[in-house]
Amino acid sequence: MPLARRKPNYPMVRRTVLDKATGRRVVVPGSERKTVRQQVEEWPRIARYEMQWGKEFGKPLVPTVSEAERTMDSVGNEKTHEYAKQFKIGIHTHPLTLFRQRRGRGLLTHGDLFNFIDAVKTGRAESEVIASLSLSGKVMGYTVVSLKGVSKPIDQISREVSELISSPVFYYFFPGGFDMPPIDSSPRLVKAYYNGLKKIGFRFKHFSMPGYYFDKRNGRFRRKNIARKAVEALALKKRKSGKRKRQAPPDSFD
Repeated sequence: MPLARRKPNYPMVRRTVLDKATGRRVVVPGSERKTVRQQVEEWPRIARYEMQWGKEFGKPLVPTVSEAERTMDSVGNEKTHEYAKQFKIGIHTHPLTLFRQRRGRGLLTHGDLFNFIDAVKTGRAESEVIASLSLSGKVMGYTVVSLKGVSKPIDQISREVSELISSPVFYYFFPGGFDMPPIDSSPRLVKAYYNGLKKIGFRFKHFSMPGYYFDKRNGRFRRKNIARKAVEALALKKRKSGKRKRQAPPDSFD
């Protein structure tokens, strides 16, 4: 008889506010909700098809596409992207499937880039979150991209992005013409892509789930091996003996 699959023990999220009378943070009544991770992983067909939501701070995910608009490679259309612009945070998944190995990684696709830029033009959008999923549909980690604090006009940013991705470094020659390989097909392209976007003004943060880490060289989340766990355990021990480094929790955008 097969063993029952152990379900993850998810903590609940509670919104807190500062009580002016006591100076302490108190829980807002009725604000308890599921974590972003739980909401993502419990969505139907999440291991196979992409999904997109909008989110406001302190509130649950709001689907911005219908189930009929989901595929392995893309999600939504022009109408749904217009609807998504009303949210300050956009979240979408990159599922990892056997036949789509480049998916599931923590990189913005070209379409992701321009959809985010278009949403920023409305003056509401502040960040876009990619939830990278494993083959089983579990969240391996989040990539948060933001243009917050960038002073240059959004139209200028859009032009600079177009110039970046059309530069020769991202193309290769083959008999009959030129083609653009997937950005994450080589460490060289990943480095050029991220460095170029950071130079334009994009800010990135990678939040790994327990048991995973973000591999900057390949632009994806990977499962930790024994050697890496040992190195991180030693580093943690050294931090505890000195000044403890504060880190943001994985669902800090809840």
